[in-house]
Amino acid sequence: PSTRGSADTPLGSQLGNAIYLNELGSALQTIRERSSLDKFDLVGLDACLMAQLEVFAALEPHARYAVASEETEPGLGWAYAGFLESLVANPGMSAADLSRLIVDSYILEDERIVDDQARADMMRQGTPMGGLFGFELPSSQQVASQIARDTTLSAVDLAAVPALVDSVNGLVHFLQGADQ
Repeated sequence: PSTRGSADTPLGSQLGNAIYLNELGSALQTIRERSSLDKFDLVGLDACLMAQLEVFAALEPHARYAVASEETEPGLGWAYAGFLESLVANPGMSAADLSRLIVDSYILEDERIVDDQARADMMRQGTPMGGLFGFELPSSQQVASQIARDTTLSAVDLAAVPALVDSVNGLVHFLQGADQ
């Protein structure tokens, strides 16, 4: 659960309800302990600005793979119906394959884009997308192309994160000693 920001955290008193990385790590640790789970196969973050090294470093002790976006996500969120149908059809799918499927289905298989009625409803709801195409209902390819232009989503093998953190730390230590 998210907590009210506290005065002893940076900007905490101004941020309102938020979950900090240490709280996320604690929550995942508690879940793992209570369920006797070694690691989650996959942690997905359908939220903006989460594909950062710090976030992946916080997830690494608790999961094998993560899916997250480095940028702001469109209001659509993930295309859950597409990848969940595939998971139901193949429940033995590996976490690596599911991670890739989430990324590959993102935007292009979203029901609010591929279904004509759902797309028409989305355009009528006053979304910023509605004004981009005038009064004619845009095709699913037009909407997907427009939304996907500045959209990111990554699947990450978290086993690679410790080596990346070590490399970044090495670079930082080198730069600290560099004559600026």
